[in-house]
Amino acid sequence: SSSSFFSDLGLLLYLEELNKEELNRFKSLLKNETTGPGSCRIPWSEVKKAKREDLANLMNKYHPGEQAWGVALKIFGKMNLKDLCERANAEINCDGAEYRVQIRETFCIMLDKNHLLGESENFCHEIAQEGRELLERLFDEDVRTGEQPQTVILQGAAGVGKTTLVRMVMLDWAQGSPYQQKFTYVFYLNAREMNQLRERSFAQMISKDWPRIEGPIERILSQPSSLLFITDSFDELNFAFEEPECVLCTDWTQVHPVSFLMSSLLRKVKLPESSLLVTTKLTACKKN
Repeated sequence: SSSSFFSDLGLLLYLEELNKEELNRFKSLLKNETTGPGSCRIPWSEVKKAKREDLANLMNKYHPGEQAWGVALKIFGKMNLKDLCERANAEINCDGAEYRVQIRETFCIMLDKNHLLGESENFCHEIAQEGRELLERLFDEDVRTGEQPQTVILQGAAGVGKTTLVRMVMLDWAQGSPYQQKFTYVFYLNAREMNQLRERSFAQMISKDWPRIEGPIERILSQPSSLLFITDSFDELNFAFEEPECVLCTDWTQVHPVSFLMSSLLRKVKLPESSLLVTTKLTACKKN
């Protein structure tokens, strides 16, 4: 279950979101916590010196099963970390933390492969420094209109680092970056992978990285304004995007050609309130 998952790995994800001051406050409150008659407090000498991973292990040891997460939520509440509590409760019910772990593992491997294929560490570092600062502001509200952009297109020549950058966005989101504050879920759609697919439902298409076969897609798609879809290498899609808008699909359960699904998403017929981040070469800007 998702709650048992939280007792294993998910708890650590949330401890990693606490800054140093918040972590010390968490420890201070934890030393007095018990989960009922017969339960033991964690020795303060162990809590005080524990790093985040050690602290999660201690909580699982002294408060086994779902108890560890119950204690953590109680302390987050005392610390007035409302956003953390709300997201955690939502993820317990939606398997969101498990998805984040899956994304973190997948995109760590992808970025490691970039290094093995000859992409220098300095190159990645430069992209990380400059690109992340830019990306964190891309979906900010316009100071003049007060509106948040819903579609952002990153154009550039081949090899400048567009794909590396959006993969870092995925990894950063999974690790609790500011993107997690803006978007509850982020989905990565790679053009080459999309070209290999024939017919799918929209739910099947976006849940390829979901850790279970059955995921809470209905609940996730019911809040489209909190979703970000990344379409990487738009120029490589083998789709004409010439379908009349009236034939495009809004139902995420119906099976259609993937070209229809991508067209429906990118042309804002499906989930018009969601946000899009698209990478493309300079020569492909008129394709859609």
